[in-house]
Amino acid sequence: MRTLALVSLAGCYGAGPRPTPPVDAEVVFAAAAPVDPCAVQPYIGNVAIDANGIGYLLAMPYVPRRACNGELAARADVDTYRFNDGAGPSGTLLGIATHSDGFLNRPRILPPISGAAMPVVLSHSETQLSQIVVDRGLGAGPVIAGDGLGPFLDAAGLAIDSDGTVYAAGWVNSCTACSALDSPDYPFAGGSNPTGLVVSTLTRVDASGSTDLIITDPQKHPDLNCALTRDCFVANTTSLVYTGYAHPTGDAYIGTIAKTATLAATDARIATLALTTFQNIAALAADDAHVAWQIVTNPNQTLGTDGHCQLYWHAAAADGLPAKLVFESEKLECRDLELVGNQLYFTIVRLTGGGDSGTFLHGDGIGRITINNDGADPSTVELLDLAISGEARGPRRVFVRGGDVFFVDPLAVVKIAASALDGRADFEY
Repeated sequence: MRTLALVSLAGCYGAGPRPTPPVDAEVVFAAAAPVDPCAVQPYIGNVAIDANGIGYLLAMPYVPRRACNGELAARADVDTYRFNDGAGPSGTLLGIATHSDGFLNRPRILPPISGAAMPVVLSHSETQLSQIVVDRGLGAGPVIAGDGLGPFLDAAGLAIDSDGTVYAAGWVNSCTACSALDSPDYPFAGGSNPTGLVVSTLTRVDASGSTDLIITDPQKHPDLNCALTRDCFVANTTSLVYTGYAHPTGDAYIGTIAKTATLAATDARIATLALTTFQNIAALAADDAHVAWQIVTNPNQTLGTDGHCQLYWHAAAADGLPAKLVFESEKLECRDLELVGNQLYFTIVRLTGGGDSGTFLHGDGIGRITINNDGADPSTVELLDLAISGEARGPRRVFVRGGDVFFVDPLAVVKIAASALDGRADFEY
């Protein structure tokens, strides 16, 4: 396996020193560096990786707003790439998925369904911002997966079954100028906090392209909470699991509903989240046996304050039993979550910078928690420092496929062996 350094963040953020990745780290995708540092340039948006380790991503446009006189990216192509396919760090360009300015329209992607040449993409309609559409990559064009819920309905979650049935979520984001977690500009908020309004939708699209609403009325079903999560919901074999706000109380909770549910069905509550003003749910993961979630400090925390990371573990069923706190740190900040058997992987991050250069999120490393005795015994904690330098660099997202860990930096996707975490204790927590 090649050992490669991450490409440095070019342009207005400065080149900076090249990071020193762990042994056998391989850059499997690197975004192209712009010629003009204040022109529209790509960052890595939504990412999906199939069971064989072949990845797909959407390259989102942005202009470094704080360093380039507050310029906004013009509406530009959102290119689709395949990576880790033997084509090297440049990946394979598959085509244009949609268009975006980096704020209005943050599409989602999944690997191709059986018989399709292109990946599945969920985005807002090119002609009607109150609609989200799903293109299943079959050449038949997009299918409307949400319509008419407010002035702007954004893509918020995407899952697919082996038979080609797609589940698509949309929500109205009250902050249309907030940078996404994947963006180098995060946590730029444009004067507003990234919170959702009480409008969301969840739609099932069957293999024939017919649609069926599952959630449409937040007074009957939860308003999805999509502020920091990779996806508003995750799926196992039989159910969709999501983060939501109950009405009329506003309580945040983890809910589950059958994939076969109709509007007449009710959802079940797995756990109520006792969040403070300074906390939010940042990640959710599920398989057929368990659900896990992550509570973090809100991104508008004061620079230099201690981090906060909690990981919770619960059976996949709403059995009325309390969730188990399997990891907690008042020193580390974390993001994203990947569930593999009895292990949880996450990224270790912190806010850096300040002053004229702005505040940025820096990814320091990868954590792995092994759940012992179904959470009844203390977890085994392994924390790997990736030693990555440069503003706004380092892991934000993490995926595990087989014996490989993929982490997503704003400008690169990097692969390391899962065994690189074995026995590591590089951070205090």
